[in-house]
Amino acid sequence: MRFIRLRNRTPFILSIIIVFCLYRFLSFHDSNRSSWTPRHPHSSRYAPPRSQVPISKQRPGVGYTGGRITPSRPKTKGGWTLEPIHYPLPEENLIPIPDPATKPLPQIQADFAPETDKQKRQRLERRKSVRDACIQDWLIYRDEAWGHDELIPVSGGHKDPFGGWGATLVDALDTLWIMGFKDEFEQAVKKVAEIDFTTTPMTTIPVFETTIRYIGGLVAAYDISERKYPVLLEKAVEIADVIHTSFDTMNRMPSLHYYWRPKDRKYPANGGQRAIMSELGSLSVEFTRLAQITGNDTYYDAIARVSDALEGYQFRTTIPGLFPEFVDATGCMRPGDAKKIKAAEKSALKKIAAKVKGRARRFGVYKRSLDDEEDDDYKPGSGMICEARLQQPSGTNYEKYTLGALVDSLYEYLLKEYILLGDVPEAQQYKKMYAASADVIPYTLLFRPKVPGNPDIILPGEHGSGDGSTIRGVSSHLACFAGGMLAMGGKILNRPKDVEYGRKLTDGCVWAYGATKTGIMPETFEVDMCDSLEGECKYNELEWLDGLVPSSWEPPPVPAPDPRKRKKHSQKLTKARRGMARSRARNAAVYEDDDEDFEDDDNAGEMDDEEILYREQTRQEYGRNKANVDNLPGGFVSYIDRRYLLRPEAIESVWYMYRITGDKSWMDKGWEMWKAVNKATQSRKAHSAIRDVSVSADETTPNSRFEDSMESFWFGETLKYFYLLFSEPELLSLDDWVLNTEAHPFKRTDPGSRRA
Repeated sequence: MRFIRLRNRTPFILSIIIVFCLYRFLSFHDSNRSSWTPRHPHSSRYAPPRSQVPISKQRPGVGYTGGRITPSRPKTKGGWTLEPIHYPLPEENLIPIPDPATKPLPQIQADFAPETDKQKRQRLERRKSVRDACIQDWLIYRDEAWGHDELIPVSGGHKDPFGGWGATLVDALDTLWIMGFKDEFEQAVKKVAEIDFTTTPMTTIPVFETTIRYIGGLVAAYDISERKYPVLLEKAVEIADVIHTSFDTMNRMPSLHYYWRPKDRKYPANGGQRAIMSELGSLSVEFTRLAQITGNDTYYDAIARVSDALEGYQFRTTIPGLFPEFVDATGCMRPGDAKKIKAAEKSALKKIAAKVKGRARRFGVYKRSLDDEEDDDYKPGSGMICEARLQQPSGTNYEKYTLGALVDSLYEYLLKEYILLGDVPEAQQYKKMYAASADVIPYTLLFRPKVPGNPDIILPGEHGSGDGSTIRGVSSHLACFAGGMLAMGGKILNRPKDVEYGRKLTDGCVWAYGATKTGIMPETFEVDMCDSLEGECKYNELEWLDGLVPSSWEPPPVPAPDPRKRKKHSQKLTKARRGMARSRARNAAVYEDDDEDFEDDDNAGEMDDEEILYREQTRQEYGRNKANVDNLPGGFVSYIDRRYLLRPEAIESVWYMYRITGDKSWMDKGWEMWKAVNKATQSRKAHSAIRDVSVSADETTPNSRFEDSMESFWFGETLKYFYLLFSEPELLSLDDWVLNTEAHPFKRTDPGSRRA
């Protein structure tokens, strides 16, 4: 009877089993589908057809907790994985990419007059010289370092300082396209498709360098090749997803030297206690453009939180408006310290909350109440509170401000992020931050050099913190980018004086090139300064020579033919001879056996008739000797670093000035720079960094001359800027493109761009 009842229930049980299996099948199928859909009507404008781009299945990114995403699988055992995520960010808390601008930005690029046939022939000859150098070096890279980060240009071989993913390969993609090397470009794209960004021999990934070179290079190549190579975007998303997990910290500030291996990510990470300011503040342009193309808010959300933290710190520095070299990005402090700033930050937090457009507050990594006096971020037992804020590193007594290394591209990205987003409400943050910096830069970080000819130029310097600190005349090649930045900011923000500052600064860097024996600016040097940017200032050679003398210097004796001093000196010698004779007599009494020796040496105390007389050396003589020995050009105080590392910053600003002003004299200045660089850096195989710009090639041997180094920015930036300077102005117009700090061009989306 029991069997009959069970048999009668069999259809019911089978139905349940079938429904359950169908449910599991649909759930599994759904888990492998994308849960991402454009959240805003404009998202589809940037997104390529789904049939073309299976970008990690369009996943919403790190921190998404919707539950229907299959984490990326590493291609290599032990490679990167999405998990573990310690601080997941719900989708409703994501800061969305702003809507496209509806009104154009002011025109940046000049309207160029038609060129004559003679001008065109000259321009094309110059461009060919750059193009020939590029393909020569590229073929050497392909033969000896294919797929590796850098070519060793003199001795041959390769090295991998940037993950071993092929930094030169990726950095050169858009340059190959721009110069018309389409076959080489397609060959490089095929090699890019083989890169596995989920693994690297390196223990840590440098987040900044990886972002500007790899993400920037891939996105730009995808943009400039008119999206014909979807693998470029796939790879950009692959590496961006890896880098995005570096933002998985308590306060969403990235871990800039990122321990990427899953075993190293078992425990939560923080932003650095001594983070480099330029690395923290120069991620926005790449992640924003990637968000625009994919419609994925995750990428924009990451950098928007960093930008808010920078905005909150800009006027709490020791020079308000400027950023120092280092910052504590952990956001952690003692409860007592946190309460001191809580009231001041309340109004800022209210503004931030409004940006999320009805979603959770922008700093919603932790639940917070603006009206609650308790510290919601307080961690019991730790004695610390962690927030999305920046602060001066603990134990710091001195901070340095500069336009050079460790800060440089932060200022650049404030302006370029504004241009990339267009004149939308969310972009006003970047506009205001850049303008605040530009207000302070001329009077704190720029100076007029006191050099022969009294040219109308300025140079970038550095400034310390603390009472009584002033600008120092220490300039660097890296800081020469600021000429182009100031000029472009002056055009886009209607600040004509900044355009003039940009001109003078760029001319200052051109002057520094022409001042040395090689015709190339050194990496770092110090130069004599005028008292101010304005007013009377004349170079005086004697004053310059006097300034080369160290404060501890005491004048040594030098040969002196003065007759009066000759007589005095002769009297001293006579007295000395008599003393020596008496000494010999005493010694003879003690050492009788040595009488003959003493007699034979009677003339030892006597001087030649041509006596060498001495006088005190003057300060000017010391200074001239120092200038000659150190190869110091007039006005130079010292070489701090004599190398030239194939850097682009000076020619970058020359190119910007040409495009902004339309003045063809910039092309002539750039040509002189190119001839000097090409001659001094050409080795037997490829171009190489050199050790000393103060010594001409004729005075050195190849072994002592070359650094045997070629960083990827030689292709990505330096050669590109030289080539663009001698190209038609329509090629990469500044009204159509924004170039990142590695010279990778991203398409602008505002209606003022000429392709709109």
